[in-house]
Amino acid sequence: MRNLIIMTKLIPILSTVLTLLTLLSGTAAQTPSPESSSAPLSPAAAIEAYCKEVDDFVKSNPREARFFGDVAPYDQSGVQLVAPTSKWQEFKSRKARRDAATKDNLYNVADVWLREGKVVFAYFEWGSPSGDWSQFVTYYFRDDGTLAKSRNMFSHFAFNATIIKDKLYDPRGKQIRSLLRCFEMGNLRKRKKCEGDYSNYDADVYRRVQNLPFYAAFKTQRAKKISSNSKPPAKNQIVKVIHE
Repeated sequence: MRNLIIMTKLIPILSTVLTLLTLLSGTAAQTPSPESSSAPLSPAAAIEAYCKEVDDFVKSNPREARFFGDVAPYDQSGVQLVAPTSKWQEFKSRKARRDAATKDNLYNVADVWLREGKVVFAYFEWGSPSGDWSQFVTYYFRDDGTLAKSRNMFSHFAFNATIIKDKLYDPRGKQIRSLLRCFEMGNLRKRKKCEGDYSNYDADVYRRVQNLPFYAAFKTQRAKKISSNSKPPAKNQIVKVIHE
């Protein structure tokens, strides 16, 4: 199972992102757009329309992504596997991140898209050396940095299913809607009955971009732009290490 997880980490994340956006866009696609309806959109419909716009931006601008990974190594010498304290690091490219992966690190990675210098989309993959679970989480942020929507996709061999939970938030951070769907594990086209709310597997909620574990990297970038004395990083250099 560990070998399976290592091989999975070598697959470019972009293809996973685009696949998820395609397979799970049904709800957003059914949301009436301002052009197709003269009636004002409900708060939930307005959020879905905005997220559809962000999805289109991500698909059309793959080069706008920035790449992060948790390089803290697991200690697998004991019987019990304990997650280490996170140590997030920015990489120059997906390839650089893949090349840095070992059997002990980079089970948690993220791709982030900026539009006009603002974070609007963050895609996380979470896992561990155990290999019996995986979690993919997408966050949509408004231009003011507030969370608009999260999508949590969690798979576990314990219940042999994949659960997908969408949550919508207003600009003040209040959750206004939650939608849970369950599928057969490995087949997002085959629905199955949900056996509970699966709240134990909820994703972290980053209600503002400032709550992202590697947000310091974006602050550092802005500071460098302001300073006329800053020097560009060397080629193939790891951009920054961020401690959570």
